[in-house]
Parts: sequence; structure tokens; C-alpha cells
Amino acid sequence: MATKQWGALKGRWIASAGVLLLAAILLVGCSSASEKKEASQPGGKKALVEVIVNVVEGSRLEFLPSRVEVPMGRRVRLTLDNGGINEHDLIVAGIPAEVEGQGDVHGGLSGTQHGDSPVAIHTLPGTVVSVVFTPTVPGTYQLICTMPGHKDAGMVGEMVVTA
Repeated sequence: MATKQWGALKGRWIASAGVLLLAAILLVGCSSASEKKEASQPGGKKALVEVIVNVVEGSRLEFLPSRVEVPMGRRVRLTLDNGGINEHDLIVAGIPAEVEGQGDVHGGLSGTQHGDSPVAIHTLPGTVVSVVFTPTVPGTYQLICTMPGHKDAGMVGEMVVTA
């Protein structure tokens, strides 16, 4: 009899532990700051939208998140976090935007392969670089790494500008 009770308690304990583990995984996944957050100025006034895109190098190259959404007419700080071992860049192909002081969006590198895209970031391995811009036309624009072979290896995504 005691063995049956122990077996029932053990089964309940394992089920409870599984539920708690699943809840913890879901909470961690939902609390990721990688995609988008809105920064505030003093007084609660919304200043700009923060978007962080991470470089992932593994069996394929990719941006995470691969899809981001930003509002038209709002200032956006787009950050490329290159935790990889290779040089990468990110352009938002064809997006009409007002870019604030390009500064050092090329991570200290000279020359670009960004064509006519006004929104472009270039990073060396282990660096983080940002650009601030205001998208002026709603639509869906392609995110691309223009380093040779990277686009074909999967380093693409999309930015959706909402009205």
C-alpha cells in the first residue's frame, strides 16, 4: 500500500515539476528584449523605439528576430549585436527614411556595400553598432546582410513599417 501511495506521489511530483519547468521556459521566452521596446524621455514622453537584431552563426547564418515591426514617423534606434566570429552588416533595403547623423554605423570600417539604402549598419565580430532613423513610408522592407554569401546563407529578414 505504501508503495502505491509513493508511486502516486512521485507521479504528481514529476508532473508538477514539468509544469513549473514549462512555465519558466515560457516566461523567459516572453521576456526577451531582442525585438522591440519603447524608450521614454523624462515625463513619460515616448522618445524612440528600440530594435535589437542579433547575429546568429550556426548551421546557417541568420538575424534574430528575423521580423521586426516599427511605426511610421517614430524615431527608431536599430542595433545590430554581432556576437559572432565573422564581420556582418544589416541594411534595410529600399526604406524611405530620415537618418540621424550616420556617425560610426560602420563599426570603424571604411567602404560599404550598402548601395542606396539609407539605413545600414556594419559590425566587426563581437561589436554592437546602432543607427537612429525615422521611417517615412509604411510597407515591408527586406533586412539583408550584404557580406559575400551571407544573404544566400540565410541572413535575411523583414522590417514592417506600420501606418
